[in-house]
Amino acid sequence: MKKIVFALGIVLLAVGSLAACRPESDVDSPPEVQSANTEAVPAKSEARIDPGVHVDWDAVDSPLWNPGIETKLKAVLDAVIRKDAKTLNEEVKPDSPGAFDYMLEDEYDFRKVTDVRAERNRVLVQVDHDVLMAGSDSVQNGGYYYYFEQDENGQWQLLAID
Repeated sequence: MKKIVFALGIVLLAVGSLAACRPESDVDSPPEVQSANTEAVPAKSEARIDPGVHVDWDAVDSPLWNPGIETKLKAVLDAVIRKDAKTLNEEVKPDSPGAFDYMLEDEYDFRKVTDVRAERNRVLVQVDHDVLMAGSDSVQNGGYYYYFEQDENGQWQLLAID
């Protein structure tokens, strides 16, 4: 009986190993669509994203959250959605023209403020988003931290996006 169980185990192991060695192109190849001239064309999936700022600002619950940060953050997120490099660069201090222009290449759905915390003399605000990167066909989810600090006049300034 032990020999039968042992032999059956070896056979199952061999079959599993052979199946794992199958070429990857056979597994993930896209279905083919026949056009009118019967030419095979790979099917293309289109990723969908609803670009915009869809944050429920009233749901942000933190003693660190304040109108100065909210106004500045709204302006920055809106500039990213509109692909407005001028406004984006004006809102980030110190002047760092072009430092965050890479964000303008992609499509964002800003969804939620998920964290507001103090770090030294700064306030960090995390905004979760979905992003469709330029040249990609899949939507990724993630988030950036926005670093705020008060200037000498008590105005909140955005220092960095990470």
